[in-house]
Amino acid sequence: MNRVTLVLATSIILLLFFTGCDKYHTNRYIGDWDFVTIKHDTIKSDTIYYSGKISLGNYENALIIQYTKDDEIAATLIENRDIVIPKYNCAKGVCTHGKFEEKNKMNLSFGWTYGGGKSWSHNIVGTKKKKGGKK
Repeated sequence: MNRVTLVLATSIILLLFFTGCDKYHTNRYIGDWDFVTIKHDTIKSDTIYYSGKISLGNYENALIIQYTKDDEIAATLIENRDIVIPKYNCAKGVCTHGKFEEKNKMNLSFGWTYGGGKSWSHNIVGTKKKKGGKK
């Protein structure tokens, strides 16, 4: 009896190990989203409303966020639902910060400051659409 229990327990553990789990939970964020983006530059500010999407990137915790018709960004999801954009980091004069507040809410901000007092930034707020295209 103990041998059967041991074999059964080992089989279940191996099955769970090989099926794995998405520790970053990227799949919960994939789908259609409504985005409100405020683009700032040194001279002006524009607000853009766009129905975009979030899709899987090229590695385990990567996402592609299409937040306007012409803008998409490759982002990395960290275990605590923080969003990081590897292309932009504070060491090069650019800072990013963002977070998935819930399965259906997110915010992301990034920008660049460069010589002559010039800068630009994108501030993005997203709401995931429910199945059938509605929020």
